Amino acid sequence: MSGDDAPAFAVFPGESCRVQDARRWAAALLAQAGADPEVAELLASELVTNALLHTRSGGPRGTVTVAVTRAGALHVHDLGPVAGLCAGPGGWVPGADREDFGKGLLLVAELAAGLAHGSAAACPLAWPGDPAMAGGCCTRCVLPAPEAAPAGAALLEGQPSAAAA
Repeated sequence: MSGDDAPAFAVFPGESCRVQDARRWAAALLAQAGADPEVAELLASELVTNALLHTRSGGPRGTVTVAVTRAGALHVHDLGPVAGLCAGPGGWVPGADREDFGKGLLLVAELAAGLAHGSAAACPLAWPGDPAMAGGCCTRCVLPAPEAAPAGAALLEGQPSAAAA
């Protein structure tokens, strides 16, 4: 990310083989912003995959725009639903018992500091060149900074610390 507070943007082809590219790009920038890289990869992967599976972004000539801020915000803009308009804020209900909902957004909501969904045109990171501006949606979350390891924390996963022995 540049030295200023401007967000970084990237537009990826709407192909499933490109999810890893979007995930790695977003995770690297979010890690620079202080987010846990593994959590960043997981959340970016989930949001980009959802955009490809459930919107026109996964269709022919589809794209997904990913934006990251220095404050650890992750925005994924898709090209909008296959039919109808982008649901506004509150269009997704955590825990909704629907066949077309997996557990991914529940995971994002649990790991992130907030999850929002709305029109890409109304997104605080909207920019004129974004392909999602014409009817697309923005799903966004903020990744929390990792907590400092407590004193005496184990250096290796699964190894008890000296303080715990």
